[in-house]
Amino acid sequence: MNTGLSRVRTILEAEGLGERLYELLESAHTAAEAAILLRVGVAEIAKSIVFRANLSGRAITVVGRGDRRVNIQRLGDHVGEPVARADPEWVRQVTGYPIGGVSPVGQPPDVVVLIDGALVEFPWVYAAAGHPNAVFRVSPTELVRLSRGTVVDELCN
Repeated sequence: MNTGLSRVRTILEAEGLGERLYELLESAHTAAEAAILLRVGVAEIAKSIVFRANLSGRAITVVGRGDRRVNIQRLGDHVGEPVARADPEWVRQVTGYPIGGVSPVGQPPDVVVLIDGALVEFPWVYAAAGHPNAVFRVSPTELVRLSRGTVVDELCN
């Protein structure tokens, strides 16, 4: 089994949420692909995008609605330094997850997880579960707790 998927499965099962993990028949590398496969709106996909801070080199994972883009200027202002989208190899090295499967849960402790405030509008969202073929259903409140993330308004537009 994929190590990223195993990590997420272990976390969800420990929380009594294992039945909310879904393995898809096809890969969903984008929020739009996941929404089609799950038959939900793109906005209900909690996409995780990893950025690299230009000065400190720290990793920042932004979790936002699938129908919005991260505002890089606002993100940089929030973290206090310019940021850039991380390349796929660095993302895998730092988070242990592949692009298209980056989960907001199970991130290493030194990775900052920020959740866009607009995501909390929904009762349920679907997030990647460590592999492009896997997602899990979670409430925004559970997402914040499980990811050890911080809700920040207006990171995405």
